[in-house]
Amino acid sequence: MIEQLTDFPDTVVAIRLSGEITRTDYQDVFMPAVDAALKTHDKAALYYETAPGFTGYSLGAMGEDAVLGFRHYFRFSRVAIVSDVGWLRNAVAAFHPLFPCPVRLYHPGEAAAAKRWIETGQM
Repeated sequence: MIEQLTDFPDTVVAIRLSGEITRTDYQDVFMPAVDAALKTHDKAALYYETAPGFTGYSLGAMGEDAVLGFRHYFRFSRVAIVSDVGWLRNAVAAFHPLFPCPVRLYHPGEAAAAKRWIETGQM
């Protein structure tokens, strides 16, 4: 499930991930939020937070994530990921050089710092 977080500026698409993320989650929640932010701004920042019980992505969700990334490749200003899920942190660490914007990993106890960085670019 993807839940959109609302306590962020409209230049930030902020979501919390729980359970297994599906293609429908991307199509119904995340992609419309990204499209809405990019209709009014040249770039948007992305904030991801995993909830306890987050188990991963379905194959369909991975495909939607790739489509979203390619479609808006240069339109993201920065990405913050707040998670203690080992495989996710390892994947982000391995692939972040492919992103055209800064990407930072935070542990759940650092969520306030992640939010500050995603909103302002300051630590």
